[in-house]
Amino acid sequence: MSTSSASKEPLPMPPPPWDISTGVAPTPMEALSGEFAIRTHLKGNYLTAVGGGGRTADAIHTDATQVRGWEKFRLWVDSATRHQYYAWQTSEGHFMTAYNAGGLTANAIRSDAPSIEGWEMFKLLPLANTPSYGIQTLRGFLLTAVGGGGHGSGDTIHTDAVQVADWERFEFFRGVDFGTGSTYQLQAWGGPVVNGYLTAMNGGNLPGGHALTTYGNIPFWMNWTLLKQGDGTYAMQTASGRVVTAIGGGLPGEGFRTDTEASEIGNWEKFTLVDNGDFTAHIKTYAGMYVTAASVNGNDPVTTIPNAAEATRWRFWVVGL
Repeated sequence: MSTSSASKEPLPMPPPPWDISTGVAPTPMEALSGEFAIRTHLKGNYLTAVGGGGRTADAIHTDATQVRGWEKFRLWVDSATRHQYYAWQTSEGHFMTAYNAGGLTANAIRSDAPSIEGWEMFKLLPLANTPSYGIQTLRGFLLTAVGGGGHGSGDTIHTDAVQVADWERFEFFRGVDFGTGSTYQLQAWGGPVVNGYLTAMNGGNLPGGHALTTYGNIPFWMNWTLLKQGDGTYAMQTASGRVVTAIGGGLPGEGFRTDTEASEIGNWEKFTLVDNGDFTAHIKTYAGMYVTAASVNGNDPVTTIPNAAEATRWRFWVVGL
């Protein structure tokens, strides 16, 4: 349960590179590639920009169970402070605003800003041992999903919390284009295994054909940094810094190794991410096979199969942008 209180002191924020009293944020902003969905941690509901944005009241709901148009956002990031500040843009091109830069329990969030200024800036606070975040306003307050989410009317979001509890935890998913250098946990979201996470055994740097599984529970082993290549494919870098090799280009039965240096990326280290339009993607090898969890309990090595309809769909939880 949230323990927020507007009378408490907010968390300190790094000083912004502009005069906060003006509300104007002149720092350069750039849009990240792809689309994002934001989910409450406690109840697993998605944030909805009602009407696609453009509202000063009843701007955001927290009861969506699927990602449709109004649940899709773009993230913008600043370059002046090395990605300390983010803004989120609705499907209709509006920006979300923490009114008065936070500290409110009524009409705390608006969705009608045409551009990014001070109140549209947020900081994402990564939380330990889980791919979830606190969302902090410019004045240092945290966003709260009232009741942990599940509300389709009223003041669904408060901005007066000063510490992260369950109601202040949010999860980000990415689709369409995954950028380069971002880190994810890849969850099996369809196919023979559901809810297992793609895992590099020992965190990577393994030879042989059994380096990948979906039976991991060590976050370090489950983190994947995507390195986008010039031809639009991706190399998948483990926490050890090495990249995945699909042996034989990914032919069935050949398996994977994780001891290739990032400087040695060739065709067997390149994977195509086939977006499914629902914040999942198939992972396709150079040989045209699909990376798939091999068994119901996930305890077998990851394999490849030729049929996309039977292959694992992977969901990309954002660990670091």
